[in-house]
Amino acid sequence: MAIQSFVVLIGVLILAETLDNKGAASFFIGGLLILLNVWALTFVWKRIIQKKFIALPVSVIVFKYAILGLIIYQVSKVPWLNPLCFSAGLGSLIVTTGLYLFFIPKDEVNNEEPPDNQQTR
Repeated sequence: MAIQSFVVLIGVLILAETLDNKGAASFFIGGLLILLNVWALTFVWKRIIQKKFIALPVSVIVFKYAILGLIIYQVSKVPWLNPLCFSAGLGSLIVTTGLYLFFIPKDEVNNEEPPDNQQTR
């Protein structure tokens, strides 16, 4: 989440200097929506995995993306919104994912524990 915040901050600063404040605000709104989406995913999935329900993840996915779609639709109707900068803010998650994969500590990947039913001896 910190990397996503950093990417959004850098994007807003670059757009505020090169384009205009409306473009920077549009990028910020798109990046903020994605940041809230990632936060909601981590918050909800932790609880779903702990309780091991089957039907709940399906309903969470359907309702979360339906709500996200409605929010994006409503935000896109704002007259001053720059659609290109807004889309770039939504797409900032791709940059964040690439940065995370590039800078992830290798020890974190190699120290994964095997599942309980497949422990090595």
